Amino acid sequence: MHTLVDRSLIVVGTDGSTTALGAVRWAAGEAAARQVPLRIVHVAPPHDPDPMFGAPDPERDFGGDVLLDASAAALETARDCVIAPQYRRGDVRSVLRREASDSGLLVLGSVGRDRLGSLLLGWTATELAVTAPCSVVFVTSHPDVTAPTASVVSRVRPVLAVLGGAEDTWGEWDMIVAAAVREARLRCTTVLLASSADPHGGRTGPDLSERIAQWHEEGPDVRIDSVSRRRNLPEFALSLSHAARLVVVGPPEHDRVHPLGTMGRTVHTLLHSSGRPVMIVRNSPIGEPRSAADASPSSLSAGHTD
Repeated sequence: MHTLVDRSLIVVGTDGSTTALGAVRWAAGEAAARQVPLRIVHVAPPHDPDPMFGAPDPERDFGGDVLLDASAAALETARDCVIAPQYRRGDVRSVLRREASDSGLLVLGSVGRDRLGSLLLGWTATELAVTAPCSVVFVTSHPDVTAPTASVVSRVRPVLAVLGGAEDTWGEWDMIVAAAVREARLRCTTVLLASSADPHGGRTGPDLSERIAQWHEEGPDVRIDSVSRRRNLPEFALSLSHAARLVVVGPPEHDRVHPLGTMGRTVHTLLHSSGRPVMIVRNSPIGEPRSAADASPSSLSAGHTD
């Protein structure tokens, strides 16, 4: 199974909106569970410095208030969370990419069906989903998006790992499952794999059951189940996501479709309609080719596992 880069920081962006505060609370729970610091970033529009020394700066005052509110929300969720508020100026996409360059996870408020969160609009969300230097989680304002917990409810709601993409490879699926297992372990729950692969050997080549058995051997403390549907993976994943704690998917640029451009079909459907946090996993630089060897392991076979 792929070993994910485990950087010692989580970054969350906020603009003061309700959706962004929901993302801050979710990120604080993640930071506390992982025992890593949380960097809360507010990005103000760029402008030339005021030539008058001591002149009022409403944007900085607003940004300070936003960061105070976000810090309070984070501490309400996780009192032991170590917080580092950061006020920045510039293009929000460029700044957040730069701030996330040394992190293991970037967390952002997401868009919903027929609604646009004020943090991310249009191509901003799409670009960060594709170009962020680390894994990204988009969090909706749904009430059930707070800290990972070992409650009875979390045990019966799995982490959903969606194994899709236009060019499926075992290497990418290893990466997705590794992330899903880690997230399930944090939440004391199980992993449910959703794919469009033929359980008896389909377009991905080898069967699936032995690969699942291998994943389970590498994380024996986390139960892994699998379901598949030959067609319409986005809608299938969406139907399963409503009962999931978290949804884990691969890089959206591997699942392109016109006219969505670089936003993949599955990612686009989940971000706009599921109401659950969606984690887009990547552990290699943007544009780095996936190994051809990952696509054809020599000793795999198919089926489901408990």
